[in-house]
Amino acid sequence: MSEPRPRAATTSAHAVSSCPSYVEDSNVYCAAPLSTGNSLQAPPPYMSQDNGDVTTGTSERMRDNWRERSTITFANERPVEGKGRRPSKSSQESGENDYGHGHGVKKMLRRFSLSSRSHFHQGVAKATKVKGPADVSTGVYDSNQEFNDAEIENQSWMGASARAAAALQNEQHHTAKPQMVDLQRRDTAKSSRVVVLPRDADSGVWGVAGVPAEDVGDSLAHMPRVDPVSYLPAELTALVFENLDAKSLARAQCVSKTWHHAAMSRHVWREVFLARYLKKPAVSPPPPQIGGKGIGKRRPEQDWQRMHKARKIIDRNWNAGDGKAIYMAGHTDSVYCVQFDEEKIITGSRDRTIRVWDINTYKCLRVIGGPATRPVPGPKELKTVEPPFLHHVEPSVNGTPAGDSIFHVPSDYHSASILCLQYDDEIMVTGSSDSTLIVWDIKTYEPIKRLVKHASGVLDVAFDDNYIVSCSKDSTITIWDRKTLEPKQVLHGHKGPVNAVQLRGNLLVSASGDGIAKLWNLGNGTGPAHPVREFNSKDRGLAAVEFSEDANYVLAGGNDHITYKFDTNTGAEVHTYLGHTNLVRSLYLDAHNNRVISGSYDLSLRVYDYADDPAQGQRGGREIAVFPEWTTSWMLAAKSDYRRIVSTSQDGRILMIDFGLDVDGAELLEGRYRFSVYFAPSSISFTAQLPFQITQLTSEPSINSLRHIQPPPSTPAMSSSSQPPNPGQLPSNLPGVSAYLTGHNEQGQAIVQSARPGKWTAFDADKMEFDVVYTTSQSPPDLNDDADMKTHDALMGSKKLGLVNPGGSVCRIVDFAPGYDCMMHRTRSLDYGIVLEGSIELLLDSGEKQLMHRGDVAVQRATMHAWRNPSETEWARMIFVLQDFAGVLSTASAHGGWGNWGKEQEQDGWNVKQNSYKHVAVFSVDGMHGSDVEKYLAVRPNSNISQLLQHGYEYTDAYTTAPSDSFPGSMAQFTGATPKTTGVWYDDIWVRDYYDAGSNCTGPPGAEVQYAENIDYNSTLLWSGGIDPASLPETLVNGKCQKVYPHNHLRVNTIWEVVHSKGLQTAYADKHPAYDIVRGPSGTGLSVGYFPEIQSVDNTVAATIAYDRLHVNAWLDWLDVATPEHSEGALSAIPTLFGGNFQAVSVAQKTVGYQATAGNPFTPALLQAFDFVDASLGAVVAKLKAKNLYNSTLIVVASKHGQAAIDPKLYAKIDPTLIANLTGVAVEWQTSDDIALLFLNNSADTAKAAANLKANAAQAHIRSVIYGANLTASGFGDPAKDPAVPDIIVQPENGIIYTTSKAKIAEHGGISDDDREVACFVSSPGLKAQKIAARVNTTQVGPTILQALGFDAAELQGAKSEGTKALPGFY
Repeated sequence: MSEPRPRAATTSAHAVSSCPSYVEDSNVYCAAPLSTGNSLQAPPPYMSQDNGDVTTGTSERMRDNWRERSTITFANERPVEGKGRRPSKSSQESGENDYGHGHGVKKMLRRFSLSSRSHFHQGVAKATKVKGPADVSTGVYDSNQEFNDAEIENQSWMGASARAAAALQNEQHHTAKPQMVDLQRRDTAKSSRVVVLPRDADSGVWGVAGVPAEDVGDSLAHMPRVDPVSYLPAELTALVFENLDAKSLARAQCVSKTWHHAAMSRHVWREVFLARYLKKPAVSPPPPQIGGKGIGKRRPEQDWQRMHKARKIIDRNWNAGDGKAIYMAGHTDSVYCVQFDEEKIITGSRDRTIRVWDINTYKCLRVIGGPATRPVPGPKELKTVEPPFLHHVEPSVNGTPAGDSIFHVPSDYHSASILCLQYDDEIMVTGSSDSTLIVWDIKTYEPIKRLVKHASGVLDVAFDDNYIVSCSKDSTITIWDRKTLEPKQVLHGHKGPVNAVQLRGNLLVSASGDGIAKLWNLGNGTGPAHPVREFNSKDRGLAAVEFSEDANYVLAGGNDHITYKFDTNTGAEVHTYLGHTNLVRSLYLDAHNNRVISGSYDLSLRVYDYADDPAQGQRGGREIAVFPEWTTSWMLAAKSDYRRIVSTSQDGRILMIDFGLDVDGAELLEGRYRFSVYFAPSSISFTAQLPFQITQLTSEPSINSLRHIQPPPSTPAMSSSSQPPNPGQLPSNLPGVSAYLTGHNEQGQAIVQSARPGKWTAFDADKMEFDVVYTTSQSPPDLNDDADMKTHDALMGSKKLGLVNPGGSVCRIVDFAPGYDCMMHRTRSLDYGIVLEGSIELLLDSGEKQLMHRGDVAVQRATMHAWRNPSETEWARMIFVLQDFAGVLSTASAHGGWGNWGKEQEQDGWNVKQNSYKHVAVFSVDGMHGSDVEKYLAVRPNSNISQLLQHGYEYTDAYTTAPSDSFPGSMAQFTGATPKTTGVWYDDIWVRDYYDAGSNCTGPPGAEVQYAENIDYNSTLLWSGGIDPASLPETLVNGKCQKVYPHNHLRVNTIWEVVHSKGLQTAYADKHPAYDIVRGPSGTGLSVGYFPEIQSVDNTVAATIAYDRLHVNAWLDWLDVATPEHSEGALSAIPTLFGGNFQAVSVAQKTVGYQATAGNPFTPALLQAFDFVDASLGAVVAKLKAKNLYNSTLIVVASKHGQAAIDPKLYAKIDPTLIANLTGVAVEWQTSDDIALLFLNNSADTAKAAANLKANAAQAHIRSVIYGANLTASGFGDPAKDPAVPDIIVQPENGIIYTTSKAKIAEHGGISDDDREVACFVSSPGLKAQKIAARVNTTQVGPTILQALGFDAAELQGAKSEGTKALPGFY
C-alpha cells in the first residue's frame, strides 16, 4: 500500500491547484449528476481515423479495439500545426466529443503518445468542458461544476492526456467494481451519484472524471486504470521524459509522486538541458571553441535542472542588456585582438606584447614580448561606466614586482604590433605588423616556428585541424599546412588589404578594403583553391567578416556602418544589421546562442538577434542590447559566449561584460563536457518503434545514469547515497562505506566473516580524509588461520602504517574537499587509483594534467604527482590500492610522503620520514627577525607571507650561527655546520696560515681574508667585473702557492654542490661576487651565479629595493630557463635549487631602524622594505603557479642574520680601537661590528688580555669575554688547533656597535639575541599550518632542503660532522 498522498490546497471552485488533488483513503471518487440527458464528458477515447475525421466510439467499442492490441506501443506522432477542433454539434447531441487536438492519427486505434512533448499539458481535456476539482474536505470530484478552456488552460492538475493513457493502458490489470454513493451538494438541493473507484496505489490516477453513473455498467469496472510510469522500466520512463521540453517536464513533476521522482531525475534533466544547449559541430573539422560552452562538467551529482534555470536567467539578462562591466588594464597601447575560454583571456597589442589574463580573477598572468617591451608603470586610469553597471576595475601592475614577475621574454617574439591571434588546446598563432606569424605552444607560450610569406602586416588569422589561413595588407591570403607549418598556396583576387578571414571546413571567406567579401573553396587540399562567390557592400571597404558554423551565411561589416548577412548558397543579401554610426571594426557570430556581436569606431558594442523568427514577423536582426561609450576609444575586437562579451579597445583596456554575475547556478555551467548517453540493457525487449535512436556508449552505463530515478514502489530504491555517512566522516553528501571481509564456515561455505564500517582520519585542516580498508604485509599474503586479518588489525592498532606498507599492500579510500589541491608527492609504490565520486585532476610534475571522472583509473608508477578536486562545491572520492615495489627508480628517493605533517600524523597512521619535492627555493631576508614576522602579519594580515604560512611551518624560536655575519650565516644554511667546521667566521677575518695577496706565499704567515667588495675588479660598478685574483689571499697546497678563492676557503661541501652533482640545475644570487663561496670547495656547485655589487648602490632604502629587484627578476627568469645578462654560467632547465637574498630590510634597519612604539614598530621606510619583500615572494609564487611548479616546490625563508638593536633607545657607538687598547697586549687583527674578534700576536697573552677587558668592561660596555676553554666549550673551536678561530670574542651590551661610521644605527655579526633570532619558515601547498616553538638553528636548513629533494642529508659533510638534523616536520 502506498503512503497517503497530500491534498492540493484548493481554495475555491475556480482556484484550481497546480498539482493534482489527492485523497487520503484507499478510494477515488468520480461524480456524475443523477439526472440524465446532460451533455457529459466521456471517458478519454482511443482515436481512429475515418475519412479524415477524428471520432470517438462508445466504451464498448473502445474496449474491443483495445483488446486487439496486447502489447504496449510508443507512437511516433508529434503535434501538427493548428489547434484541436471543438466537438461538432452532432457529436455534442449524441454525447460524443472530439479529442483530436491536432494529432496526426493513425489508422489503427491507439492510446495517446506519452512521448509527445505536448500531451502533458495539451491533452484531450483541453478541448472540452471539464468537471470541477475535488472538494478539499472530501476529495470528491463534483461533476456539476464546470470550467472552460481558459480557466484550465495552464492547470497541470488536469493532466488529461496523461491520465487518459494511464486509465486505458492495460486492461489486464483488474480493478474492483465501482460503488455508487449519493452526495448532496452544499450549495444546491441538486444531488449527485458518484462512482467510487479504488485508487491505483502508485499512479495517483483517480479514474475517469465526469463519467455518469448510468453509463458505467459492468464494463467500466474492468477498465484498466494504471499509471505507465509505475510499470515501465526506469529506462523507458527516462526515454519518454527526456523528450519533453523543460516546461512540460516541470509540469510532469506535479502529476503524482512517481511522476515527480521520475521527472526530477538528474539524468532526464541532463538530456533535456543538453538537447537545448549542447552545441554540435556543424562542419568538420570544427573551428576553435570561443569562450565556454555553458554546459557544465560531467559530474554524478550535477544539478542539471538548476543549470537550466541559470541559463534561462543569463539569457534573460542578455535580452535585457543587464550585463556588468569589468575593466582590465595593463597594455600600454591599442589592443587589436582577443580570444578567451573559461579559464583565460589572451590579447595582442600595439605595445608588441601578448597578455594572458585570468578570466575569473581578472588579473594578468603573463606578459610575453621582447626585452624592450618590459612594461613600465601605467597606464593611467581611464573613465568607466557608472554603477550599477560597473562591477570591477583591475588596475595595472606594470612596474611593480608582481608586474615584473609575469614578464616573459621567449626565444622568439614579434618586433611590431600584434594584430591578430587565435588559439586552441595545442597552439596559438599570432600575426604582426612585422609581416610574419608565429606559432606558439599554448601550454608553455614558447614559439614553435615563425611563418614568413607575406610582404606586409598580417591582419587576421584563422585555423582548424588542417589549415592555418592568414591574410595581409599586401592583398593576399596564404594557406599553411598546420602539420608541417609550410605554405601550401597563396590566394590572389582582392584589390585591397585583406582585413579578415574565417574558415569552415574546406570553405574560406575573406573581407577586404576593396568592399568585397569572397567565398573560396579550398578543395580537398591537393588542388588549387578557387573563388566561389562574391558579396559586395553598398559603399566602401569591409573590415570584419564572420562565417556561420554551418557555412550557410556570411556576415560582413565595414566603412558604411552596416553589417550585411549574405546567403552563401545564393549570394543574396538576407538582412542588414543597422545602428552603428561609424566603421564596424569587429564582428562575432554566436549562432548557437543566436547572437551577433559588433564593435565599432562609434565606441559602442551592439548585440543582435541572429536567427529568423517568423512568429515575430522578423527575419533576424532584432537589436537586443547596446553598450554605448563603455570604453573611451574605438572598439577593436569583441567575442562572446553564452554569458560574456570580451572586447578590446584603442584605449588599451579589456572590457568584459558579464551577464552571469550573481546568477544562482552559473558556476555549474563552467567546464568541459564529455559526451556520453546511457544505453538500454539488452535484457529489455521492445515491440514498439521508439521515437528516437538509442546510442550505446561505454563511458556511462544506464545503471549509473538512472540511479536517481525512483523505481516502482514494489522495488526498494537503492542509490549510492543510500548508506548514511560513517561516524566522523567529513563530507555529509558522500555515502558511508563498509568493508565486508569474507571467510568460510565450518562446512566450507563462503560467508561474510566481518563487516567493518569505515573509520576516517582527517588531514590538512579537514580538507582530506582517509579510510584504510585493508592491508597486507607480505606478498603473497597468508590467509591461513586468518593470519592476514590478524596482521592487519595489529598494524592498524600500532598506528605505524605509512602511505605504503613495506612488502605488502594498502587499500585506502580518500575523500578530497572541494577545491582541495594536495601537494606534489611520490610514494615508493605502484598504485591503482579509481575515482568513485566526482571528478579528480591528476597533476604531474612535468606540468601535464589529466582530468579523471567516475570509473577512471590512474596507474601511478612512483612518479611525482598531486591530486586536485576541481569542483568548488562537491567532495570527491577515490580508492587506492598501493603495492610496495623493489628498488628506487631514480636518483631521488622514492620514499616521499603527501605532506610534511610530522609526529602528529604519525599518531594518525602516518610514518613520513622523507619528502620528495621537485624544486626548492631558498631566500634570506637579511636582518629579518622571527619577531618581525609576527609584527608584520599584525600590520599586513592579508600579506603574501600570511598566505605562505597558511600552508607552512613557522619556526618561532630560530637562531642563526654565532658569529652572525652574512658569510657564516649563509654557510650555516648551506652546509649544515657552524664556523668551527666550515672555517668561515666572517667576511673580513684573519687566518693564521694564509699569506697576503701578491706575496707568492712568502713572508710570515697570517693574512687578512676579506671576501667582500674589496676583491672585485671595480666595486664602484654594479657589474664589477667579478673577482680579481690579484686581490685574493694565498696559501700553500702541497708546497705550491695558490690563490684562495672564496669557495676554496670553505672546508665542507654545500647543498648546491650536492644537488648539482646529481646532474640538476642550481642558481643563486647575492650581494657580492665573493658569494662564489656557495659553489663549495669543488667550485662546481652553481649552474648560474648572479652577483651584482651592492657596494655600487647608494645606501638608501629606495636604491636597495631597486637593487633587490635585480635578484627577484633573476629568480623569475630562471623559472623561464632564462639567464639574465652578466650572469656567471647558464641554465639548461628550470633549476632544482635556486634562491638568493634581500638587502632592503637590512639597509632600512641600519639607516632608519624601528620605531620606539608598541602600535606599529616599523618606520615607514622599514615597512616599505618589508612590503617589497612580501610582494616579491608573491611574485615568485605567482610564477611558480604559472609554470605549474607550485605544488612541487618547497619555499624556504631563513634569514642569514638579525640586526641589533631592535630597540632604537639602546643604540650607542664605541670606537673599536678602544677594545684593542684595553687588552694591554699586542693585537694582530681585530674584526669589529656589534662584536669584536681578536687575534693576538701571541696567543699566550690571551688570559692577560681577557682579564684586562673584563676589568674595563663598563668603559667598553662589554657584556662578556669568551676565551680559552670556555671558547672551545661554547662550540667555537680551539685557536690552538684551528688557524681561523680567534683568540678572544668580545660580546658588547645589546645595542653597542664598535664602529666609527656615522651612518649606522644598527649592525649584525654579534651573538646577541637581536643578532641571532631570525625569521625561519617553510611553505608548500601540501603542508599543514603549524607554529613550531622548539628551538631550531639555521644549520638545519641545509639537511631539510636535501631531504625535501629526496637526497640523503648525510651527503652534506658539515651536517654529518656536527650531527645536524633537518627541521622539525622533516625528520
